[in-house]
Amino acid sequence: MRVRIRMGVVIAAMAFAMLSSAAQAQHSPATGQQLIQLQRAVRQTPPPPPPVRVQGVRRSNKWITLPSGSRVAVDQSITGQGVRVYLGLLWHLVAVDEDDDTKVLWGKSTSAFWDKYTIEEIEAEGQDEKSWAVVLRSSRHEQFAEYHDLRTGKFIKLVGEEENPGTAVQLRQTWSGSGGNKDEPLYQIVSTKEEWARVYQELFAGANTAADGIKNVDFSQEALLVYYGGKTTNCRGFGVAGAFESDEKFVVRVSARTYQSDANPPPEHPFGIYVLPRMTDKPYVIQRDRQGLIGGPDIWKEDRRFEPLKE
Repeated sequence: MRVRIRMGVVIAAMAFAMLSSAAQAQHSPATGQQLIQLQRAVRQTPPPPPPVRVQGVRRSNKWITLPSGSRVAVDQSITGQGVRVYLGLLWHLVAVDEDDDTKVLWGKSTSAFWDKYTIEEIEAEGQDEKSWAVVLRSSRHEQFAEYHDLRTGKFIKLVGEEENPGTAVQLRQTWSGSGGNKDEPLYQIVSTKEEWARVYQELFAGANTAADGIKNVDFSQEALLVYYGGKTTNCRGFGVAGAFESDEKFVVRVSARTYQSDANPPPEHPFGIYVLPRMTDKPYVIQRDRQGLIGGPDIWKEDRRFEPLKE
């Protein structure tokens, strides 16, 4: 009963307020006109545009079951010499009988670097007769091509790799790891014992890293390349993919030791330290691989350059 009485009071109050507003509008022509204009403006204002969305799909129209029992999602294919070849949606290369997808000839993982493929007859090295191959290519890096035997999937060759920039040199010693006292990166050629003491104190003192073991460097004949990446994630250090000397320069190819992780990876301070021959007549050129897709070919680019050391 109390609820009904209270609801009646509320309804009566609302009705009284509406009547009061209407009476005020009748006795105040300006206010009523303003309300009419406001209503017209609301009706004439177009609704806001919908948010812009860019949408796409990755679809497969069938599955190919490999001899191992795993399945590969595939879409379009190419055929040749009685063989049908798919480049799967998750970068798996699969060859089957042209007329029967259940007859799998071979399957192998490849790289997202490749986004085009053909079947071609090629000259086989060391053989008199030509052979048929599946050729993978990249629309972004046309100089590369990877060849696989059409019947067996066996890797034949990779075309497009850069030639070595000089004679290969074996470095006497290298150190790599993660840890340090400084969040900013540092890249430096250290040419004296005193200079190394300062760099060590700045970067590694008390950090308990592999840099603690750097001793017996003959700075009259050698130098240290300190490649310190500062604070980052998903990298445990920098290794050496190769060192080369030519008449013009001494090249060191540095490779990052990266890894995958879940959300919120721990901070890292990756570094690499390498004993190099002491160069007083040619620069040191440091190169990094700028091709970031797993399984793709290396694309080496100059990362930094250091002038020859003083006599």
